Amino acid sequence: MAEQTFLEAIGIFQYFGLQYLLVPLLIFVMTLGILQKTKMISDKPDINAAIGFSFAFVIAMVPQFVDFLAFLMPLMIGFIMILFGIGMIFMLFGAKSDNFFNFFKSPGIIILTIVIFMIIVFYSISDVFGDQISSWTSDNRTTGGMGSGVERIFSPEVFGTVIFISVAAVGVYMISAQKS
Repeated sequence: MAEQTFLEAIGIFQYFGLQYLLVPLLIFVMTLGILQKTKMISDKPDINAAIGFSFAFVIAMVPQFVDFLAFLMPLMIGFIMILFGIGMIFMLFGAKSDNFFNFFKSPGIIILTIVIFMIIVFYSISDVFGDQISSWTSDNRTTGGMGSGVERIFSPEVFGTVIFISVAAVGVYMISAQKS
């Protein structure tokens, strides 16, 4: 019982179908918060709430997109928690918080973070929409044991290679970039 992981705990929400309530609610809250903070459309909270509600309603009308967001959010939150954990470890050993946040503002780290976010998004797309994508890409002939195109693209070997090349590219950029 104590061996439940974070994703299994999230699975309880999916078992009861609560993601179809919680994901649009989260979209509403995020949209309202962004509109209130930026005052992009209006200064009035009721107009911003109406826009947020309509945006959340449109999202709720597409259950596949709700499933995609419900699969994507725990992975993104887990990645962000890992980043904060790394920051806490560095601060535990005496690093200043300003130095740590300035480190994450460097272009190489921003590129690496965006690449990791994109890998998480593509992994989520392949997991949620994999059956539909493989039906589009399959051509009913034998591929020599390689599987469908989606299985080849999202195989661990290819992902490992992409991550290795990304880390190497960021390392080369950080070594060769001129200090300003």
